[in-house]
Parts: sequence; C-alpha cells; structure tokens
Amino acid sequence: MKPGRIKASVKCVIYFFISLLFTKSFTATAQSVPDYHNADSILYQLQKSRPDSNRVSLLNELAADYLSKNELSAAEFEAVFKHLEHAVALSDSLHLPFVNRKAQSLHLMGSALVLGNKVAQGKAVFMELVKNAHDAGDKRREAESWVAYEKALWDANKLDTFRIDAEAADLNAMAIYHEIKELKIELNIGLRLAAVYFSNLEFSKAEKLLLSLIKQSEAIGSRKLPYAYYLLSVVNRYIGNYNKALGYALHAVKEMDDSNDYATAETCYGELGEVYQALNKPAESVIWYRKCIEQREAMTGYPNFFLYRTYSLLIVQLIKAGAQKEALATIKDLQRRRPPVTSGERAVFFQSMAYCYDAVNVYDSTEKYFVKMVESYHKANEGALVNEEIYLLAYYDIAEFYIKSLQFTKARPFLDIIISKPNSVKVSKMADAQLLLFKVDSAAGNYLAAIRHMQQYKTLADSVFSEKKSLQIEQLQVEYNTEKKDQAIRLLTKKEQLQQANLRQANIIRNWTVASAVLLTLLLIAGYNRYQFKQKTNKRLETQQIVINQKNVSLQRLVHEKEWLIKEIHHRVKNNFHIVMGLLGTQSGYLKNEEAIAAINESQQRIHAMSLIHQKLYQSDNLSSIDMPGYIYELVDYLKDSFDNSMAIRFHLQVDRINIALSHVIPIGLILNEAITNVFKYAFPGKKEGNIYISFTHNSENDQVVLTVRDDGTGLPAEFNSNVQSSMGLNLMKGLSGDIDGSFTMQSNNGTIVTVSFIYNPNQPEDFLPSDASQNFTV
Repeated sequence: MKPGRIKASVKCVIYFFISLLFTKSFTATAQSVPDYHNADSILYQLQKSRPDSNRVSLLNELAADYLSKNELSAAEFEAVFKHLEHAVALSDSLHLPFVNRKAQSLHLMGSALVLGNKVAQGKAVFMELVKNAHDAGDKRREAESWVAYEKALWDANKLDTFRIDAEAADLNAMAIYHEIKELKIELNIGLRLAAVYFSNLEFSKAEKLLLSLIKQSEAIGSRKLPYAYYLLSVVNRYIGNYNKALGYALHAVKEMDDSNDYATAETCYGELGEVYQALNKPAESVIWYRKCIEQREAMTGYPNFFLYRTYSLLIVQLIKAGAQKEALATIKDLQRRRPPVTSGERAVFFQSMAYCYDAVNVYDSTEKYFVKMVESYHKANEGALVNEEIYLLAYYDIAEFYIKSLQFTKARPFLDIIISKPNSVKVSKMADAQLLLFKVDSAAGNYLAAIRHMQQYKTLADSVFSEKKSLQIEQLQVEYNTEKKDQAIRLLTKKEQLQQANLRQANIIRNWTVASAVLLTLLLIAGYNRYQFKQKTNKRLETQQIVINQKNVSLQRLVHEKEWLIKEIHHRVKNNFHIVMGLLGTQSGYLKNEEAIAAINESQQRIHAMSLIHQKLYQSDNLSSIDMPGYIYELVDYLKDSFDNSMAIRFHLQVDRINIALSHVIPIGLILNEAITNVFKYAFPGKKEGNIYISFTHNSENDQVVLTVRDDGTGLPAEFNSNVQSSMGLNLMKGLSGDIDGSFTMQSNNGTIVTVSFIYNPNQPEDFLPSDASQNFTV
C-alpha cells in the first residue's frame, strides 16, 4: 500500500479535531492568527482606517477571512498575497515590533503560499519565523511556528509529499515544549504527529506513539485519553483488526463518561459507527452515527461538508438495515435544514440521493443523481476536503450502478479512469474495479480482456491479504520489541531493588533476630493460653450436649405418650358415639311413631358421621387432620347401606386429595350427611333409579374448597326459597356452613344442587397434597 490511500475525509476529520484540541491548549500570543470576520465589514473598516497598526490588523484579518474559505479562486489568492505584502511593508515602515502584527502577517503568508502550491516559499517564511523566535530566545513562539508549518502542510493536503517535513516539525515542537515543561501541549502535538503517521500509513509508528502518549497522559493527569483511544481504534480498523478497534472505540467512550469530558464525543461516536459498519452490523452502526450527527449539528463552525459525509455514511447503513424510506426522508430533511452550498456538499447530497433511489430500484432517478454527483465533484474546489480519491470513489459508485442496470458501455469510462490512477485509491477498491471491468468485458464478448481483468483482480486481492498480514506482523514485532525492552527495564529494576534490600538486611538483621525471638515467645504463651481456653470450652460444650441429649430423649418420650393419649381419647369418643347409636337403636325398637323412628335414624346417621372422624384419627399417624377421600368414601358407603332404595341409586364421587383439620371435618361430615339423607328421602319417590354426584375440590391458587352434592331427581318445588324455608336439616346445614366461614346455596336444576364453599388455609402447608391428585369413585 502506498501513501495517499487513506480516505481524505477521514484524514481531514482527524486533523480538524486535533486542531480544535490543540487550539484550546494555547493562550493568546503575539503570533496568534486573528479572528475571522466578514470580508465586507473588514473592507469597510479598512477604507476608513489610517496607515497605522490598526490597518495592519485589518489587513491580516481580511487575509485570514479569505483563507478560511473552502473554495479559493486564483483571484482571491492574489488578493490574499496583496493584502499580506501590504501589511508586512506597513509594519516595517512603522517599525512595529516583530512579535506583534508582522509575525501574524508572515504566519498567514506562509500558510497562503503552502495552500497555493508554493510549498518551498511557504517553508522559507515559516523558517524565518522559527529563526526569529530562536534568536530572541522565545521558546514558545518557536514551537508554535513549527506547528504552524505542519498545520499548513495538512491544510493544503501536502502530507503525502512533505511527510518528512511534517514529522520533523512536530518532533521539534514536542522537544521544545518538553524543555519548557509544557507537558500537556507536548501531548497534544504528539496526537498531531500520530495523525501524521496514520495519514501516511505508518500504522505501527502511530500505534506505538499513541500507547506512549496514553501513559504520559495518565502520568500528568491530562484529559486527552478518549481521543488517543479513538486514534488507536482508527489505526486498527484500517489494518483490519476490527475486534481490537471496537475495544479501543468503546474504551474511548468509557473514558469520556468517566471523566465527564465530552469534547471529543462526536469523533468517538462516529468511529464506533464506522467500526460496526466494518463488522457488518448496520443496526448498531446507525445508533452511533446518529449520536455522532447529534453532536456535530450542535457544534458551532463545524464544516458542512463533513456533516454531509457523515449523513452519507448513515444513509448507507439505513439502507443495509432495510430502512430505505427513512434513509430518503433523512437526507431530504438535511437538505431542507442545511442546504448544500459548496460543490463538494452538493456532490455528497446527490450521492446520498442516488443511494436511496438505487436501493428501491428506481434507476432513472438513480442515474440522474449519480450524474449530478460527478458534475459537482468536478466543480469542487475545497482543498483537502475533496481530493482525487473522493472523485475516484464516486466514479466507482456510478460504474457499479451502470453494471447493475446492465448499462455496461456507460460504466467503462469511469472504470478506465480508476485503474489508470493506482496510487489514489485503496488496493481493495482497485481490485473491485478490476472485477467490474471483468463483468463489462464479459458482457461485451471481450473474453481475453475479461480474463486479464480477472487475473488482475486475483493478484490485487491476494496483495491486499499479504499486505494486511505484513502490517499485522510488523505490528506484532513492535509489540514484541516493546515488551522485551519493558522486561529488561523490569529486570534491572528488580536487581537494584535486590541490592538495596541486601544492604538494609545487613543493617537490621540483629534487630530482626531479637524481635523474632520476642515475638516467638509471645506467640508460644498466647498459643498455650488459647489451648487451655479451648480445652475448657470443649468440656463445657460436651456437658451441655449431654444435658441437651437427655432433654431430647425425655421430650420424645413425652410426645410419644401424648400421641398415644390422644389416640386413646379418639378411640373412646368413637366408642361412646357407638354406645349412643346403640341406645338410639334400642329406643327405636319400642317406638310406634314413624316420624320419631325417622328422627332417631337421622340422629344415628349424624352421630356415625362424627364417629367415623374419630375412628380415622386414632387409626392414623396424623392426629390433627383427616384424609378426605377415605372419609367421604366410607361415609357414603355407610349412608348407602342405611336406606331401602339404595340399590337403585348410584353414587359418583370426585374428591381431591386433601387433608382437612378436625375443626372443619365435623361440619363438612354433618353437611354431607344431611344433603345425602335429603336425596334419599325426597329426590327419588317410588324408589326409582337415580344418580348422586358428590365432588369435593380444592383450588390451590386461592385456597377455596367447594363441596357439591347433586342429584338428577325431582328437584325442589318452584316456590322453594332456601333463605325463607325452614327445617332442621336445612338450618343445620346453614349453621354448619357459617361455623367454617363458608357460603351455602341450594338450588334446583335438573335435580337438586347443594353447594358449600369456604376458604381453607391451614397453618401447616404439608396438610395439602397436589390438587390434581384427586380420586374418583362410582358406588
């Protein structure tokens, strides 16, 4: 790769912001360039001025105003030289001090000569400024003159030809600033020199210098680290180390956030956009380009050409992300808000419009804007902003479009111009141009020429790979040499530290011996005391453990005895219930009244419902709750055997596996007994066949339990109202429902439906089993 192949816009953006950083570091000096003003206003003041120092200042300001323009005609150059020569002559005639207005005039004169391609004459002017400052012993002004010469070379896009001069100028300035202890300004000049190395493809030099500047910046507490990391990202991106470039770019943003210094925010954001673009991540690239644009639009004096270039990069990424309409709306909005003024700005605008229409295959509009782009680039006269590489890249865009739209003949002239200038574009882009020419010749039937272009493409593509590898190997070698040097320094430092340690050891060894003996004695005493204390503690703990174990055995025995006592109580309660049931049965044998006999039978059934609960408790290891499926099944089985018509009635049970505490089971058992008894008594007159459906479900989400008893019998009378009607069984079910804070309903729907619902949230979660573990029975 040869000098001159770095994108001109990238070089200019880097230098533009290094210039801003550099300018902020200087205080006002006699040699500083005056502020730019409007030319008409200055001319008006000049006509009314007297031939004194004020007229010299106005002449300098007028020349500076001309030089601040991007496009400068030959007549304007002549006007600049005329004004500056007049200023120098007037300064001499007035015998003004050199460091004041004459130095300003010569500074502007040197810049104008370099910008007007008279580099040798311009250099002579700057060297006169350097010599005058040196002879006067003014170190600061001498350094500023060196930097002014390097800046003039960059402004005029002459670094490729005068690289050695630019490097020497920055090195001289850095040496002077180091001598006078202006370390922060020295750091800024180092950033300029790194940019010079980068612009001339000396990537290893640039990276090595930047890493050194970062160490220096940390040492002196400077806040220029974000920009140094930004330049490291740019360097690594150009040699293809995209992951490394991404790391440096993200580090630059982190440094800004940590220091809360966002002076270089837009450059760092723009670099992240370019890195993600190189990594083919358009969504991330769009995010960072937008951040960059937001910062740049808020900057005063930011060149419109750079802004249009940034928007052009954003447009390409929006199209890649599939947002073609947004891309077109974005570039049109920019044109409305900040209309392009110069030919270069118009060229970039037309180029972006062509990208948008090409993305949606509107070929007529695409070709129209590409043609306008080429015409505008031909008219552009913006110095370093638009150079030959920009034109050639534009030619490549329009040639690629013509081939895409099968207009091969129109594409050839642009491609021929590109391959005739191999030193003005990247090798990779030259290879792409050869590939396009292969397509053009293939379409025209020029197969021999097409084969030659394909061979050229392969050769150039291979050279790109080899050159990239060479740069990476060179970079690794620099890193290795740097590491070896650092390692040698570390070894020397360690040797020196070892010698100093030996000297100190010879002087204090006796003190250490005595101190060690005393310390050892103290440790032995402390250790023995600790041992004695630990022995006493262990004995006390062992005694306490024996007592605890004895109490645990006693408590376990008491718990066991209590469980047996409770089981015996439940057993005796169950036996007492059975005695009562036997007495009631005996009494019913002496009764003649059918209603009295029925009442006694119903009482027996209720007592059996409660007796069954106590039987379950003393037969189970769980003395506080009842397993509901087993209980309900046995209760239903008992009731089924208690009625004459039970063989004609089928029971259908759906009971969730749930354990219910004793306080709830007795009301539930009595309610269930009453509901089933009513079905046998009233639902199926004449002992006809029927079905009884019993469900007992638990919703684990809201802890709601629902008991439902439903039959397909005759149902309730039409005028029946459970809130108005009154009977012992109905009142009993209502009262028991209230005892468990539940709701009771009784309704008729193809039979009678009795529903009791309540919230059951036991204190012990283990009483519940999964609600889907239900049991179904048909009796």
